[in-house]
Amino acid sequence: EYASAWIGKAQTYRALGQAEAARAAVREAGPRAGGRTYVKAYTAYSLALDGDVAGARTLLAELTQTAAARYVSPFEFALVAAGLGEAGDVARYLDALKADGSGWDVFLPIERELAPYRRPAVTARAGGSRESR
Repeated sequence: EYASAWIGKAQTYRALGQAEAARAAVREAGPRAGGRTYVKAYTAYSLALDGDVAGARTLLAELTQTAAARYVSPFEFALVAAGLGEAGDVARYLDALKADGSGWDVFLPIERELAPYRRPAVTARAGGSRESR
C-alpha cells in the first residue's frame, strides 16, 4: 500500500467533512512514507487543522532540519503554513516555487488545501485555474 494513496484518502475524507476518518488515513500514511517529506508535510497540515498546533510545529521543525541536509520543496512548507493559517508564509513559499522549478507547481490549481491562498499570478503560472479556462 502506498503512502500517497492514504494521503489521497485523507484529502477525500476531509473534503467530505469526515475529520476522524481523515486523521485515521493520515496515521496509516506515516509508516508507509519511506522518508518522503510530503507525507510529513501533509501530516503537519492535518495536525494543525485538527488543533494540534504544537504537533504541526514539531513536524515543521523536522522538515526545516531535513531541508538543511537535502531538498524539501517549498510546496511542502506552503502546505504546512496553510494548515497553520499563516497566509504570508504560504505566499512566500508559493512564490519560491517559480525560482525553484519544483514539480509541485503544476498541482497548485487543484490542491484543495491551498485553495484559500490562490492568487491569480500563482495559478496562471501553474497553467491557469478552472475558472479561467
